[in-house]
Amino acid sequence: RESYNKMRSALERGTSADSMALLMDVESLIDLACFDLWTGRADHDLNTRCWRATERGGRWRWILFDMDLWAPPDEGTVERMCSETAPCSPFLPQLLANADLRDRLLARLCAWLATSLSEQIATHVADSIFEKHQDLMLADHARWQVEMSRPSPEESLADLYQHITQRPLVLLKQLEKRTHQSLRKVSVRVTPQNAGEVMLEGLALAELEQGFSAFAGTHLHLLAKAHDGYEFVGWLGTDAKTASLVIDPATTKTVKAVFRLADTTQR
Repeated sequence: RESYNKMRSALERGTSADSMALLMDVESLIDLACFDLWTGRADHDLNTRCWRATERGGRWRWILFDMDLWAPPDEGTVERMCSETAPCSPFLPQLLANADLRDRLLARLCAWLATSLSEQIATHVADSIFEKHQDLMLADHARWQVEMSRPSPEESLADLYQHITQRPLVLLKQLEKRTHQSLRKVSVRVTPQNAGEVMLEGLALAELEQGFSAFAGTHLHLLAKAHDGYEFVGWLGTDAKTASLVIDPATTKTVKAVFRLADTTQR
């Protein structure tokens, strides 16, 4: 408990991210906040556990379970979470009040929305889950439909589609209003096609040519990764030659990662 109170106190005081990293897995909490925001979980302060390895230097991490109570896609989750009278998971007001943690949260959320939570990927995942478990869900619905009113599996899937398509923009607009950091469009391209991919905050972009929303003033970390038989050349429009690139959406609108066949000298 002493270790937990120390971590909580540091978070509430707005301690620097580097210092917080000694007490907790910062990315674990930020990812928890991203998912809580995207789902709008009405019980975000419940069904969450933090744990810490007991060895020297162990840091706090968060896990989530029983994640069925989502909010409608247009629900004002940001204001609701920030209006809590006492600090509680995912500590959104504290994250947004700390400039470094706020920028890391905004960057990571934009990355999730451009990758695993993008309409293209999230819809595919939902379809795959439904196809795999359809028979069991239909049997379960038939078993309980007389005793309690429940939507059919098909209705639930339609609700999930609606959430996937509507939630990102609603959520980004709420954070734009709360943080006063305006949204910008960023476009990332890979050339030639299928020569490589670009990672955004450690997550692979869904497409080789993709536009996504990000916050002006919040730096984004890009990493170009060549596929087999290719090598990275550079970022078109910049002087950067390393595969790693940091951009500010306030000034950078388009980024192109250039690759070439390995062991060649021509772009």
